[in-house]
Amino acid sequence: KLKKAFCEPGKIDDNGVLAFCKHVIFPLKDSDGCLHVERRAENGGNIDFMNYQSLEDSYVSCELHPGDLKGAICSEINRLLEPIRQKFDSKEMKLLTQKAYPSTDVAGKISNMSVNEVNDVCTSLLDLRVGRVVSVKQHPDADTLYIEEVDVGDETPRTVVSGLSGLVSMETLLNHTGVFVCNLKPVKMRGVVSEAMILCASTNNAGGERIVEPLCVPEQCTPGDRVWVQGKSTGTNPQVLNPKKKIWEKLQPDFHVNADGQVVWNNIELITLNGVTYSKTLRNAAIS
Repeated sequence: KLKKAFCEPGKIDDNGVLAFCKHVIFPLKDSDGCLHVERRAENGGNIDFMNYQSLEDSYVSCELHPGDLKGAICSEINRLLEPIRQKFDSKEMKLLTQKAYPSTDVAGKISNMSVNEVNDVCTSLLDLRVGRVVSVKQHPDADTLYIEEVDVGDETPRTVVSGLSGLVSMETLLNHTGVFVCNLKPVKMRGVVSEAMILCASTNNAGGERIVEPLCVPEQCTPGDRVWVQGKSTGTNPQVLNPKKKIWEKLQPDFHVNADGQVVWNNIELITLNGVTYSKTLRNAAIS
């Protein structure tokens, strides 16, 4: 937003960017602090301003370009906010934030739906948990299926049947800690009831070969930890989702791995108390 702010070169009247410097940036600085502006050598190189008046004089003379000024202010805002970010990065503050700002709204393409429709497809209905694969074997009646026993924080492990055979090795899955959907209706797959679903990233390589990778969680996570979309209420999940409403099917297309390897829903991070879920190597990949 700051980069889009109106900031006419050489003009100080109605210039919100300069006003922000005058009334926020410099008053918050120590007496010996300066505003550091980074510039390319061909544009005069870096320059420091010890007070607002010197900054204004430089701007009025057009020595300082609006783009360089905005970049410096962005850096200053990040510097000012960093202690707050660190404070809110603690487990206690994350929990407090979730309680203080619960949200069951769904952004984007379904925002104009009725209240009942929005509630029907809210991410807070998903029981997403951290799970650890404690055993894995080939399905006796299907070459493409594995049978896994997964610790998701229940008294006993859950059986998960996944179509990962031939895509992910048993060695990779065994003891893997990832993300599981735990309130889908149990379904029988070739005679074995699957009680949860492991989430994976998938994409095609240059040769058209499908590459699949189970999602990862921060190493501090333990089985049973909740996983949720940041800023969305974890809510009270139904024990089993109504399959007729196709909750997962409606939400799943908006889950993906972004260019930084983070798992997001509608570009909002999928998080745990210990940080963001992610893919080890895949980028810009679908989630299924």
